[in-house]
Order: sequence, then C-alpha cells, then structure tokens
Amino acid sequence: MWSKAGPALISGALLAAATGPAHAASADLVSIQTPRGVQQAFILVTPPQKPVASVILFAGGDGALGLTGASSMQWGAANFLVRTRHMFAARGLMAAVVDTPSDHKDGMNAVFRMSPAHARDIEAVAVRCGASVWTSFFAPAISSWCWRASTKRRAVS
Repeated sequence: MWSKAGPALISGALLAAATGPAHAASADLVSIQTPRGVQQAFILVTPPQKPVASVILFAGGDGALGLTGASSMQWGAANFLVRTRHMFAARGLMAAVVDTPSDHKDGMNAVFRMSPAHARDIEAVAVRCGASVWTSFFAPAISSWCWRASTKRRAVS
C-alpha cells in the first residue's frame, strides 16, 4: 500500500539519480590577464573526472555579474545558464561562467560583445579551459567568441 509520500519519494530519487551528486564538481573563481591586458574573471566548475569538453556560459543583459566568489555574485544568480553551471559539470563538462572584463565592470553593450577585443578576452578563457570548447548564450548576449572562431574557421558548437 502506497503512503501519500511514496510517489514524491520515488520522484525525488529518480531526479537525484538523473542529475547526479551536486557536490561532485569543484567551483573556483578564476581571474586571468587577457592578451589585451585586462583582467577577465569567471567561475570555473570542474567535474571530478577529466572533462570531455568545456562550455563557456554567457549571462544575458549587460553581462555584469559582479563575481565576488565561486558562488557569490551581485547579479545574475537566477539566470538560466548561470544557475545550471553545476549540471554541465555533473555531465562531464567543464563550465566557465564569464563576468565582464575589468575595463567594462558596469556592463557590456552589443557593440563591445561583438568586438575583436571581447573575442580576445573570451579566447583567453577558452585557452584556460582547454579541451574542446562550446559556447552557450541567449540574445542579447552575443558571443564574440563564436564570431572570432568562425572568422578563424575553428569548429565551434
């Protein structure tokens, strides 16, 4: 005989099995100097096993997350791509959630996001991530990495 809690317990167990353990990945706040001399901060979530690929996640809006730690930001915590970063790592992907570069702390407009300068910043993040890199974004978060990669004829998903 089923108790009222039975279906909820089974659903919860299935969800836990499907998503894997939440603590399996490690997250760090990383800041690198880009080739153009600015600092680029991002959250780097690394799976416990060797990553099969890396994914660079871009928040929408002006992209100014205001990262203060691997799980602390001034804006964007509710953004779909930002809040699901650990799900990518649970499936074997290294996930990088990028903030604005140090010379655009107040946010980025579409012109800068499509610029060669921003592309160089994101390319530096991709080099730090290693492995095959995928990008994911929603408009208006235009991925200049995709633009730069396409002009260099690199394979980007």
